[in-house]
Formats: sequence, structure tokens, C-alpha cells
Amino acid sequence: MTQHPDDPNDPNKGPAQPPPGAEAVNPENRPAAQQEEQQVEPIPPEAELSKMTRGELDRLADEHEVDVSSASNKQDVIDLLVKASRKRKK
Repeated sequence: MTQHPDDPNDPNKGPAQPPPGAEAVNPENRPAAQQEEQQVEPIPPEAELSKMTRGELDRLADEHEVDVSSASNKQDVIDLLVKASRKRKK
């Protein structure tokens, strides 16, 4: 069976190339505004964390790459976030 010249599954072709005129996206070359959007806000103080729902706390932990899998309740998540926040300030 012969492959069609534009077949994206053709094993003889290299990686897909961007269309003519399109530039590859390099995060290093993005405008400052877009780079700032990728920065994560600092973990709020414990008083603010206690006002958040468990779901919000879980999302915050995920954004900050804090493992809360051992947390059995909301306060456990808060404690882990506070601990992570203190470690990052050092």
C-alpha cells in the first residue's frame, strides 16, 4: 500500500512542521505579560486558607505541587500548604 504524500502517519516523514509563516512557540520568547500568567501566586496565609473549601485547597496544592494525598481532612491540607509555604520562604 502506498502512502499519500500528505499522510501524517507516514513513517518516512519527520515530526510535523508548523504551517508556513507560523513560528514555533518558545516559552522563553513569550511577552512578559504571558510569562507572568504562568507564575503561580504565593500560598495565602493560614487565616485565608481556612476560609477556602477543600476543593479550592486541593487545587491550590496542585498548583504549588504540594502532595496532599495523605490529608484526611481540610485542616491537614491547610497544614501541608502552610508547611510548604514556610519551606519556600527559606
